[in-house]
Amino acid sequence: MKKIFFKNDAEFNKYIEKADDLGHRKTFHKKNAIIKIFNVRGLISSGFFNTYASRIIKNSLKLKKYDIPSIEITNELVFQYNRRLSGVSYKYIPGTTYRDLSHKITMDMITDLANYISNIHKKGIYFRAMHLGNILLHNKKLFLIDIAKIHFYPWPLFVFTRARAFRRMIKYQDDIKNFGLINYKNLISEYMNSSKFNSFERIRFQLYLTIFSKIKYKYFKKTLGATILLVVLLWLI
Repeated sequence: MKKIFFKNDAEFNKYIEKADDLGHRKTFHKKNAIIKIFNVRGLISSGFFNTYASRIIKNSLKLKKYDIPSIEITNELVFQYNRRLSGVSYKYIPGTTYRDLSHKITMDMITDLANYISNIHKKGIYFRAMHLGNILLHNKKLFLIDIAKIHFYPWPLFVFTRARAFRRMIKYQDDIKNFGLINYKNLISEYMNSSKFNSFERIRFQLYLTIFSKIKYKYFKKTLGATILLVVLLWLI
């Protein structure tokens, strides 16, 4: 992997010349490579010190150590004229996401997906951007893409964290609609089977999923935090 530096917009525009813009000048397809650009928002952000590009590079290397197929970074893009921007280029994977395969879903594909998600959770990998558009199928292998937001734990994920991993998937209701509600329910069922949940774990997991589907997670966190604080204060009093 090497670093490519840009001193101004003109140099970057030349770099992406003849590339296909896949959306809002954030993702480009050029020959056999995908170019991904990240933009830090807000006045204060950890992205100024630990760029999204550096995160995705580290995550790619860690996933490789865990034997989880993912993107292979070829270049880090450094924007010397704008600290808010960072980027990477990686090898194009000629596969299809589960989102685009929704009309061709089979039970075997659902089982494979459930086993795959269960496996990464058993390895302590919390993929925060997990949804049907970020899991790609190629040559009967599943690949994670858009891997900037991943946490690695030295233990298998707890039931609550596993449910949180499905939060983004639940959020995209159009995905579930196209995927099929029955297929989605089968995915959850197969996931619990593959994870070898006992009866109590199944109840908790499904309860958390229901909460995430009914309440926005940020409000849930605030409510949970306020409840814990109240309990502590009452205990101290």
